[in-house]
Amino acid sequence: MIVTFLVDNYVDKAGLVAEHGFSALIQANGKNILFDAGQTGAIVSNLKAMGIDPRNIDFIVLSHGHYDHTGGLSYLNLSEKVKIYSHKKIDSRHLRVRPDGDYDYIGIDETFFSNNKHLFSFNDSVSEIDRGIFLSGGIGRFEEFDSDKNLFIEDTGLFSKDYFPDEQYLAVREENGWSIITGCSHAGIVNIVKDFKSKFGDEIIKSVIGGFHLFRSGEKELQHVSDFLMNNDIKYIITGHCTGINAICHFSTIFQKRFIPIKVGLTVEM
Repeated sequence: MIVTFLVDNYVDKAGLVAEHGFSALIQANGKNILFDAGQTGAIVSNLKAMGIDPRNIDFIVLSHGHYDHTGGLSYLNLSEKVKIYSHKKIDSRHLRVRPDGDYDYIGIDETFFSNNKHLFSFNDSVSEIDRGIFLSGGIGRFEEFDSDKNLFIEDTGLFSKDYFPDEQYLAVREENGWSIITGCSHAGIVNIVKDFKSKFGDEIIKSVIGGFHLFRSGEKELQHVSDFLMNNDIKYIITGHCTGINAICHFSTIFQKRFIPIKVGLTVEM
């Protein structure tokens, strides 16, 4: 499996663009999978700069409906043949509370979704979308994780803490183990790994890739997460976007050569 990061919060290569968002091109089992799309046209600029032809994308997977993972879709000039896989609740009313107590909508662009709904294939449980490539469906909660106290959801006129009903991860099976790819881990990366084990068994996890949403977490939570990942003998921890500088420094110290920080233009081969 080869993963190339197209959008992330960090970049150190000339000609590439960083933004608050996430997208990766995953080459696995003979397929080119676009996982999330960032928030703006940065994805198009970076694809061009890296010499990647978007026409070679076989299908798209969305981790959840936040704007910084779905906004770039509007810039891609998608073919009618490219299917977008997402949870059936991808259009959930995700909100962020402002200092004045009012809310900003931060979900998928409603016009784009309405105009392109025919391209979507929805799921709400484990689904093998191609050989050895699985969508998790909704993520179980095995322990408490509050990723961001500013995030809310509106459902039938009621406002509550966002429980991310649309979030899911991608699980890729290869001969030497599994890779878990997540967008933001709003459910918590510990819950994601436990959810994987509950659905796929006690398999070898060779890598966990994506944002862990720990930028608001303290040392106690960071230690809990790193202890859990270490105890589960995961070979590579590859993270960025919403993970946060403190968590990245912490993981770098703990996992050393097993840790890879994400940045735009980085390619890793499992």
